[in-house]
Amino acid sequence: MDRDELAFTYFPDNYRWSHGFLLALGAAPWGGGEIGEINRVGLRLAATRSSDDRAWFEEWARMAEKVETVGRERAASGKAASAAAYLFRAAHYYHVGERFLVPKTADGLAAYKRGVDCFRDGARRACRPRIEPVEVPYEGTSLPALFVHAEGGARRSPALVFFDGFDVTKEIQYFKGVPDLVA
Repeated sequence: MDRDELAFTYFPDNYRWSHGFLLALGAAPWGGGEIGEINRVGLRLAATRSSDDRAWFEEWARMAEKVETVGRERAASGKAASAAAYLFRAAHYYHVGERFLVPKTADGLAAYKRGVDCFRDGARRACRPRIEPVEVPYEGTSLPALFVHAEGGARRSPALVFFDGFDVTKEIQYFKGVPDLVA
């Protein structure tokens, strides 16, 4: 079997972008993306015929800003659940977009921070599951983390700890099935 047949390749000449695109698509079942929005980003990127990671960043940031704006409008009009859905998607789009910028740039760092802010604002408004930002003590400092509460009521529930790594954030990890784990 040819390598190109082994995975979905939205960008046949760019394995990294295809993999990054799968990251976005794979988050859709858990609220990290909407397939139509993701496809629009992909079509714009494919039309550029570029493999410049700056173009990748700019297209994802453009979609993230658009989706965030709707989320903020929904929040201002008291539509908490709808606002949460938009803010979660914006968070994921910001993080998918900035991940290929090496070295990190000022606008990449700003996008990362906006993604964290969108995720936290979405989590505050989400109906379920309950998501609590926490700080985990570590060697004289702390590491930011998310505590996603189990839905078992008063009974004790097991805990599962995810660690992010070099190219994934705690917010991205959330959109890889965590909501299903707490049910």
